Amino acid sequence: MRIYLLRHGTTSWNAAHRIQGSTDIDLDDLGKRLASETGRRFREEGVFFDHVYSSPLKRAYETALLISPDTVPVTLELLRELDFGDFEGRISEEMSNDPSCFFRYFRTDPVSYDAGAKEENLNKGFHCYESLSDLIERTSVFVREILDPLVISGKAENVLISGHGAMNKALMMVLSKTKDLSLFWGKGLQPNCGFNIIGCSFRDDKAAYCPEEDSRVLYDPSILGGFKNLF
Repeated sequence: MRIYLLRHGTTSWNAAHRIQGSTDIDLDDLGKRLASETGRRFREEGVFFDHVYSSPLKRAYETALLISPDTVPVTLELLRELDFGDFEGRISEEMSNDPSCFFRYFRTDPVSYDAGAKEENLNKGFHCYESLSDLIERTSVFVREILDPLVISGKAENVLISGHGAMNKALMMVLSKTKDLSLFWGKGLQPNCGFNIIGCSFRDDKAAYCPEEDSRVLYDPSILGGFKNLF
């Protein structure tokens, strides 16, 4: 079995460099084109999906429908993007350049971002920010409850997961059994409609995963024009 772990297409908030997180934003025209082109290329290469799982957020669900129009996506809250609390809707560069804002660690120092989220939650007295370690735990439930049984059953060849930048990285941490949070971003953020392939097997009475770290795209990058791949 092979898993295709894919990031959603672009949105207007991606273009404006606004943090989306759990905010539900539609694909923009470019995002729809990227997803449609990716789906067409998959079909040309003979890749069809037995199961499609998606975040319930529209940008991921719409991407899944455009890539695999003949398969109804199963939406799961476990695949929702990281909840950024009151950072959502704000411009990423502005927060990254603010020395008083722990968001500045998000892309460069995952350990400090994780600590900052937990500290702010304690200071506020309620759970405002989802930490990266919380996200990893959430995606581990998806692996344990959904993916492991599917691999063990041997009843699927190709599986599509339509997700998000941070959520997909958390899932890769789980599948690769990486414990060091400083390695969260690996080789970097997936491009929109970029994907990683994870080989799966049933070995020693349990599911085993072999993620390919390099992400790839199937569309012509010139489609992006001046769009920058920012979170």
